[in-house]
Amino acid sequence: MHSLRASILIESIMDDQHSEKDRTSVSTLTIPQQNTQQTSELFPNDKLKADAKSQALSRARYFRHKNLAERIIGAVLFVMTAPVMIVVAVLVKLTSHGPAIYRQERLGKHGEVFEVLKFRSMYSDAEKDGKPVWSSKRDSRITPLGRFLRASHLDELPQLWNVVMGDMVLTGPRPERPKICDVLAGQIDGYYRRNAVKPGITGLAQINLPPDETLADVKRKQFLDLHYIEQAGWLLDFRMIMATVLRIFFIKGEKAMGMMGLCRRSLVRASVVTTEDDNRHPFDDPRVKRVDGESTGDQVVHVCDQQHATSELASHLENAGRPPASPR
Repeated sequence: MHSLRASILIESIMDDQHSEKDRTSVSTLTIPQQNTQQTSELFPNDKLKADAKSQALSRARYFRHKNLAERIIGAVLFVMTAPVMIVVAVLVKLTSHGPAIYRQERLGKHGEVFEVLKFRSMYSDAEKDGKPVWSSKRDSRITPLGRFLRASHLDELPQLWNVVMGDMVLTGPRPERPKICDVLAGQIDGYYRRNAVKPGITGLAQINLPPDETLADVKRKQFLDLHYIEQAGWLLDFRMIMATVLRIFFIKGEKAMGMMGLCRRSLVRASVVTTEDDNRHPFDDPRVKRVDGESTGDQVVHVCDQQHATSELASHLENAGRPPASPR
């Protein structure tokens, strides 16, 4: 209960640029020391609110320190891995047509859109019409070298520059494409809660679970993303980084999670309630299709507008005096 309340409160106090008034907008319970036990028994809900706010403030301070520390660490890692990135960039150029570095819009903290950097792992004409396409295990758009880069997570190395620039951190929920977020937010309650913190190069969901193929897969990753936001700390971040290193050496995610004492896949499956309808592809939702059955980007934007108007993210941005991200 405490962690759920703390998670919700994080969204109203995480932004470093908020005024002190905004950050303390939740009423604080003042309890005389000698009557703490009696008052707590009379007003249990007030005590829970006070405890939840204290946890949220502590978590917010942690994320501020984490963001600064990881920008410094990211700069060091960027320099250290530069030789590896040069080799990978040359190999990408030699094995397929197109640029070595791929830029793509992603949704960051508080819905701010930024360009994520990756080594190109697909053929350059993978999305000719510019519409997002859900990747799969045997995706024909992925190059032979790209399969290795994805399996080893080396395609994510350029994102160290995103960390240096302050758009991302080393550990956190993975950033998703805006239009895909629009679709998922229309089908998963509270989906935008994962945007309360900066996205990371690696996350609990990516270490532990395979690529999404169904809506149930997305819900399981959402569970892990929110679990991270509620439980984040220096030790957890260190374990996540070490588990990611193990994954680079092709140790399976569940085994890597177990070795590092992290949340295992069996617990995730037991904790996330899914229905038979969740075993479908997320883009199969009829709300993102036209009458003629053809999926269109315009219709996706329509879902986005409705979802932004009612989502927790939009409410947070409005309370913080920030306009919601413009429809894509």
